[in-house]
Amino acid sequence: MLEVIASDEKFDVLDKNHEYLISNYGRCYSVKRNMFLKPNINSSGYARFDIGKIANGKRERKQIFIHIAVVEHFGDKFGNTFENAKKYIDKINIDHRNANRLDNRQSNLQLVSFKCNQQRKYIDKSEIDNPDVYDNIDDIFF
Repeated sequence: MLEVIASDEKFDVLDKNHEYLISNYGRCYSVKRNMFLKPNINSSGYARFDIGKIANGKRERKQIFIHIAVVEHFGDKFGNTFENAKKYIDKINIDHRNANRLDNRQSNLQLVSFKCNQQRKYIDKSEIDNPDVYDNIDDIFF
């Protein structure tokens, strides 16, 4: 059964067959199986979902990186979208603001340039709520 974990959790259709929903909290729900999917962790530490369907008698599987799906469907922490970001920069990265690659809530994701993402690797993530420290980096375009 589809249950929200917070009052501000929203869901959007993830696939063209309307079999899966993605939430702004990074959860994936299978409408057909009536259950939330368990994410898999790749060798780089990023969470992803395996979604699939049967087509022409053959099972097709697709891997969806959760942080990318959340930003594609809901935007980043500030509501910025890939389309907006492409106007400013070619190499778009998604920064997990608290450095936890498994925390795929919209409020933890921010679209940044490649350069900015590299610089943020060396910042104390306990300072993420201090804009004087965390957001004072060259090449942030939002």
